[in-house]
Amino acid sequence: MRAKAGNEAMTDQAWLEALAPLIALRSVVGDKDGNRDAVEFLSGQLVAIGFEVTVDGQTEVEQPVIVAHRPETGGRGRLLLYGHYDVVPVGDGDTWQTDDPFIPELIGERVFARGIADNKGPLFARLLAVRDLVARGDALPEILWMIHGSEEAGTPCETTRQIFEDRMADYRADLYLEETGFNDIETGDAILFLWSPSGRSVPPDDANRLQTLAQCDRIERRPLNKFNGGRDCPFLNALPEDALYLGFGPNDRQHRIHQNDESLDLERLQRHYAVFKGFIRGYAHG
Repeated sequence: MRAKAGNEAMTDQAWLEALAPLIALRSVVGDKDGNRDAVEFLSGQLVAIGFEVTVDGQTEVEQPVIVAHRPETGGRGRLLLYGHYDVVPVGDGDTWQTDDPFIPELIGERVFARGIADNKGPLFARLLAVRDLVARGDALPEILWMIHGSEEAGTPCETTRQIFEDRMADYRADLYLEETGFNDIETGDAILFLWSPSGRSVPPDDANRLQTLAQCDRIERRPLNKFNGGRDCPFLNALPEDALYLGFGPNDRQHRIHQNDESLDLERLQRHYAVFKGFIRGYAHG
C-alpha cells in the first residue's frame, strides 16, 4: 500500500468531526425529512464553492437529483462527477460495533458508520478536495456534478433515470467519474476502472496519463461492480456510447456496504481526498 497522503492539517479526530454532519443525515429510502436535509446540506456545500445548483425532480419524488454545474476557471476539460446521498437502512442496530451507526466512530484503522463507504465518505472527500482547490484559486475544469437519492431504492426510479438521460445528453463530458473505486484487499493496489460502453480502446499514452493522475497501481477495463450488473444505476445507463468512464476511490472488500458494521479505512479515505485533489488539478492543466 502507498504511503499515507491525506490533509496534513486535519487530524483523524478532525476528519471524524468533519464527516459527522453528512453521516448524521438519515437519508434512507422513504425518510422524507432525512433526504430533504441531505439535499439542503449538499446543495449548500456546492453553492458555497461556486456551483450553480438545481434540484431536479423534487416535485415528483422525495429523493430528487442534485444537479450542480461549475464553469471552468482557467482550466481545461469537461468532467461529469457522479454520487448519491441515500443510504440503506441500518438494519439490526444491536449487531453494530458502534452505539449509533449515524455517528462516525474510529475503531482501529477503520471508520464505522452507515453510508461511510456507500457513498458519503468518498462524496465528502471529493467535496473537501474541490473546496480546497477553489480556496487556493487553482485553475479548474468545467464540472457537472450529479448526486441523486435513489441509488439504494429496490426498483429503479423512472424520474431519476429520465433526469440523468436528459442532463447527460446535454452535457458532453470528456470524462465520466464513478462515485468511488476499489483497492485490492490482498495487495493494497489502487485500481483504476477505465471503460467505455462502446468498447473502444484508450490510447496507451492517454491511459497512462489517467492512471498517473489517479495514482493507481493497475487498470481494470470494466465498470465498477454494481447490484444487478448496473442495470438499475441511472448514471451507467445514461452514459453515451462513446463515453470514457473512470472509477477510483477508497473502498475495499472489508467495507461491508449494505450490511451492519459498514466501514472505510480512514487512511485510504484521507488519501482519496489528496489524490482526487491532484487529479482535478492535473486534469485542468491538460
